[in-house]
Amino acid sequence: MLAGVALLSAVSDPESLRPDTVLSPPDGPTIAFVQATGSPAAAIRITVPLVESESNAGAGYLIQLLALERVRRISETLGIEVLAHRTSFGLVYRLNGAVTDFDQLAGVARELLARPQSPGFVAARTRLQNMNRAERETARGALRLRLRSRMASSIPSVTGTLESLAALNPARLVERWRMSHRRGNLSVVVVADLPVEAAFSALSELGEAGPAPETGRLPAPATRRSTAPSPERIRIWYGEAYPSGNARDPRSGLLARIANDRLREFGGEFEPHLERWDLGERSWLVLTAAAFSRNATAMRARIRGYIGDLRAALSPTVVRHARSSLRSELLLETRSPGGLAEVIGRHLDATGDADAARDHLRRLEEIDFEDMLAFLDEIAAADALTAEVVN
Repeated sequence: MLAGVALLSAVSDPESLRPDTVLSPPDGPTIAFVQATGSPAAAIRITVPLVESESNAGAGYLIQLLALERVRRISETLGIEVLAHRTSFGLVYRLNGAVTDFDQLAGVARELLARPQSPGFVAARTRLQNMNRAERETARGALRLRLRSRMASSIPSVTGTLESLAALNPARLVERWRMSHRRGNLSVVVVADLPVEAAFSALSELGEAGPAPETGRLPAPATRRSTAPSPERIRIWYGEAYPSGNARDPRSGLLARIANDRLREFGGEFEPHLERWDLGERSWLVLTAAAFSRNATAMRARIRGYIGDLRAALSPTVVRHARSSLRSELLLETRSPGGLAEVIGRHLDATGDADAARDHLRRLEEIDFEDMLAFLDEIAAADALTAEVVN
C-alpha cells in the first residue's frame, strides 16, 4: 500500500495522504484506515463534531478537559500518549501507542468518549473561567477579542465566556454530551499495521448508540454581564484582520507563510504579531502590533500598508520558497502514524472527504506566482476589520 510505504521512507507522493479504506456503517463512526505496513507504532484520531451556541459556549471544552483527566492515569500506566485539542469543527482526540497494544488504545478511546462525570467539574470550569479572565485583562487579549467579534460575531469562542460558563452545571453538560457524542456523528482515522477488520472491530462501538435525544437545545441561561478591567494606559495596541478566502484554500495557508516570513522586516519600534485564523468557512490574516504613543501613528500606517508592501515584495522566488517550506512541513508531519492520522483527519473534518488531504497537497503544488498575485489583489480589494486598545 502507498500509505504503508510512506511511513517507512520520506513521504513525497500526494497519494500517500489517501486512506486505503473508508468504512461508513449505518449508525456507526466513519473510519478512514491507513495500512502502515512495517510500522511498530499505531495512531487513532477521533473527531466529535460540535458546534455551540452563545448560551452553551465552552461546554465542549469542559467535556474534553474532564475526559483527559479521566484517562490520564490509565494512559500513563499503559504508555499511551493522549493528545487533544478543540477546533471550530469539534473535539479532537489523538492516541499514539504500540500496534501490539491496539486493543488498549481502543479501550482508552472509548473511555475518552464516555459520559462526563461530576467529580472534577468545578475545577475544570474554574480553569476555563481563569483563561477567559486572563485574556480580558491583557491589552493583546482584549484586542484579539474585539477583532474576533467583528470577524465572526455569530461563532462563539470555543473556551466560552464568563457568562456561559457560569450558567453551566453537570446536568447541562451531560445533555450537551448526549447530543454531540452519538456514534454516527464520529469520524475516526486509524494508521496501523493491522487487518482493517481488526481495527474496525475494536472501534465500531465508540460513542453513544441509538438515536439523538429529543431535546435539541439547552435552555438559555440568564444573561449576566461582567466588567473587563481597565489597565493603566501605557501603549496603544492596533490590529487589522484581512479576509483571506476559504479556510480550505491552500493559497490562504501559503499567504500566511509568506506574510510571516516577511514579518521580520516589519521595522519600527513595534511588536508585530501575525496569525491566521480559521473561523467557520472563512480564513483571516490577523496582524496586530503595539507601540508607545509617540510611535502610534507610524505603527498604524505600517499595518494599513502591510498588504500593499507584501504584494510589492512578492516574486516567483518568494512563492516557490514558501510553497516548498509549507509542503515540506506538511509531509514531515506525516512521517509518524500519529502525524499522518492528524493530517488526514484535519482535512476530513473540514470537508467530509477522506481524500481531502491528498487533494490539498496537489493544489498546493500547483500554486504559482500569478495565482498568489491575483489572490493578494483580491485581499487588498476587501475591507479590513480594525480594532484598537489603549493600555
